[in-house]
Amino acid sequence: MKQSVTTLVALIGCVAFAAIVILPLVSLPTILYFVIGYGCGPSDDRMAERLATLGILDARPAGARQGERESHCEDDARATTVSQTYWLSGSETAADAYYRKAARRDGWTASKNEGCFVKAIDEKLVTLVVTGLSGNEYEVRLMSTPGSSLWC
Repeated sequence: MKQSVTTLVALIGCVAFAAIVILPLVSLPTILYFVIGYGCGPSDDRMAERLATLGILDARPAGARQGERESHCEDDARATTVSQTYWLSGSETAADAYYRKAARRDGWTASKNEGCFVKAIDEKLVTLVVTGLSGNEYEVRLMSTPGSSLWC
């Protein structure tokens, strides 16, 4: 009986040691990541401001009416996005052709995926995508993420 109690006390001591000393050391990097490095921050805000100044967001085919401009940052991927919507009076095909030419003139490089372009902005790779939304509405979207991951 005395041996069982001694064993139980030793086991409780080991568990307590692990919970108090070892567990915080193992999880400290994770905790620090979420406290210090997780999510969007001032550098992402600066990137959004920079992207909003790019002329490609204001470029549009003749007759297209400007809609709403939006900006946001997605915390998990730290993906900064600035987008501009337009309503098209002409055909969607004409808008695609317009943006292919406008993007190339502005120094964007076509990616492997149709309708997607890339360009280095402030030493970060930015993606330009033009997509139809509904009816005659379309969106010009610029996206930047840390590192080299692309959205197209």
